[in-house]
Parts: sequence; C-alpha cells; structure tokens
Amino acid sequence: MKKKSRMGSGTPKGRAKKRSRKSRKTKIIYLSRHSIKDGPNSTVGPKGLALAMREGAKSTRLFSYAFHSPIIRTLQTLAAFILAGVCRPKLMPVVYGLGSEELLAKIMTRRVRRMVKQGATSFEAIRQCHRDQGRKFARTGLTTVHEMFSQMGHGTVAVATFHSPCIELLVWALLGFKRLPKKYASFGEMEGVVLEQDAEGNIRILDRITVEALG
Repeated sequence: MKKKSRMGSGTPKGRAKKRSRKSRKTKIIYLSRHSIKDGPNSTVGPKGLALAMREGAKSTRLFSYAFHSPIIRTLQTLAAFILAGVCRPKLMPVVYGLGSEELLAKIMTRRVRRMVKQGATSFEAIRQCHRDQGRKFARTGLTTVHEMFSQMGHGTVAVATFHSPCIELLVWALLGFKRLPKKYASFGEMEGVVLEQDAEGNIRILDRITVEALG
C-alpha cells in the first residue's frame, strides 16, 4: 500500500527516525472475510482454497499472529493462506465477537436474508431490520478487535479471517456510526480492511483490502 508523504519539520533522516519509532509502537491487523464457500455445509471447497492460496502466495507480509472465528471456513481460509505464504504466524485462540454460529443467527434473520435476496446489501438490511440492535452488534465487533490487539506485541502484524456482515458493522463502529462509505458497504470473499492501533490504543482504518475474483 502506498502512503502519501506528509509535510513536516526536520531533516529527512530525522523524519525517518520518527517513523521508525512510531512503527515500533503501533500494531496492525489485516482483517478480511473468509474465502469462497464452495464446499459442503458452507465450508471452503476447491475454489475457495485456490483463492486463499493465491492470495497467500502474493503476500510478502511477515505476520506474527493469526486470528479466526469458531466457524470452520475461517480456519480453512487462514490455513491455506498461511501455507502458501512466507511466514508461520502464531495461531491465536478462537475469536467469537466477529462471527460465530450464534451471533450470525441473531444478525442474519429471515427478514434480513429476504432483503438481501431482493438486492439490499447485508449492512443495509441489518440497519433497517435491527435498528439500535445493529449498533450493539457493531460495538461487539469493536470490543473484539481491541481484545485482539491487546494480545499482540508492539510493532507486530496479524492476519485475521472473519465474516461479512460483521466486518461492515465493525467499520461502521470505527467510523463513529456515521454514514458508511460505498467502498465499505460490502466485502467479497477475502476482502476486508487493514487496521492500525497506535500507542494510545486508538484504532483507525489504513486501507481497504481488495481481491480479484478467480479467473
């Protein structure tokens, strides 16, 4: 990801040292949706594994930690991504607040699913069907991300695989429950966001993860 340069005082060497000190204090999570559910019982099948391995082979990031939900397709995605990559991160305990069978059942009600079939995004349907409860789901995701960051060392990077619409709800909470920009309204397979936590514990979105469909 390319970042815009910032104007600042001091010499280039001095600014580089400041950036280096800052990077040692920050933590980053590459948080994305699971891969294609082309296997039995909504698991990741051959196409999904191929996509995860393709993305893993393209990645040059040295991840220190790996997070996933209790649903098997997130672990399948993560395993394929890691096996095809250049590093072997520490597998962390299962994370529930960004997707479990129970949580997704509460979020994706029949009414929500019906609206999605009619063309609404999952996020739009949740906002309309759940009202204030939607914010509660979003805050659960935000609390979960804070807990994940708390398990990481300063200056480290993690990869995490979870679910839509939990990622959209998380972004909504991170943006202060303001109108969700179109680019965050929905995420395809293995798409998501890059999150950074600074030394004071503040979390911000660095970038959107975009993935090309399998050819």
